[in-house]
Amino acid sequence: MTPVAYREQIHDVLNESSQTVEARVKRVLAIGSEYLDLPIGFCTRIDADTQKIAHATGDHDLIQPGETCPLDEAYCRRTVEIASPLAVQDVSASGAIADSAVETFGLGAYIGARIVLKNETWGTICFADTEARDVSFSDAESYFVELAARLLGQLFERQSYELEIEE
Repeated sequence: MTPVAYREQIHDVLNESSQTVEARVKRVLAIGSEYLDLPIGFCTRIDADTQKIAHATGDHDLIQPGETCPLDEAYCRRTVEIASPLAVQDVSASGAIADSAVETFGLGAYIGARIVLKNETWGTICFADTEARDVSFSDAESYFVELAARLLGQLFERQSYELEIEE
């Protein structure tokens, strides 16, 4: 499947209002994991100095819904500080990820982007593997993650708005 086809898939999934928000997020994570060939996909919620895993796919014990850690010890720490996606092909050869995060989570490759709601960082969407990648992330792959983050931000913002209306 082409990069454009994967992007179209996430558009379709996130616009499918008959599915729950959780089901749509899980599907986006599965699509991203397949496209990026990274077995771990997760969506975090950042609250002050803490990262909480909101949604996840993959078999990593510490990257499961409900798990938390200090943001300073998370791979996402740098991701929330920059405007563009953070893509690290080989974590061991990069200074972008804190040593404490590498020791705790043991991820070798990582790509993530900020999810923004109402002009504030809400969390991140990330994909990873315990092994490093042989090749750098492409511009198309970075764009995919950035697009997924933007669309998830819109979905969560719409969900928040609908909850406010109900109240």
